[in-house]
Amino acid sequence: MHWIHERRLRWLFDFIDPDPARRRAARLRHDRYIAEEWEAVQRQNSLWWSNGQSYDFSAAPALGAEFDRHLAAQCAARDNTLYGVMGRFEDASWRADESATFELFAPYAVLFLRWEAAYPVEWREASSSSPWGAKQQILRSFTRAACRRRIARTS
Repeated sequence: MHWIHERRLRWLFDFIDPDPARRRAARLRHDRYIAEEWEAVQRQNSLWWSNGQSYDFSAAPALGAEFDRHLAAQCAARDNTLYGVMGRFEDASWRADESATFELFAPYAVLFLRWEAAYPVEWREASSSSPWGAKQQILRSFTRAACRRRIARTS
């Protein structure tokens, strides 16, 4: 695993720690990142409305710069969540040239599945939407990657 992700996102594995206090701390940290993401989206929406419901900020560069800052904050917050990491994993599963990225994020996809198996109530409660859809996407991503590798070996 790439050292930056290993160090920066290591705390995500506390979701499956046997210690309930560590799991709770991980959930709280995760919830903070999700709240930061949501706040950034709300600020972007406000700027969009202020700009006449347009993403063309060429007539208002200061608004455009502020919008870009909030977009960056949204992306940074999302990248620190398990859902952001799983999104990168899923995206990489669609592209043959992204095998290194797929391998980098695969342990987090497995973490999501292990979290469900070990602590199903916490797993369900932690998601603002159905975690079953995310699980389905992860399983499809692993299947897609396995099929691509099998095809590559036979070609």
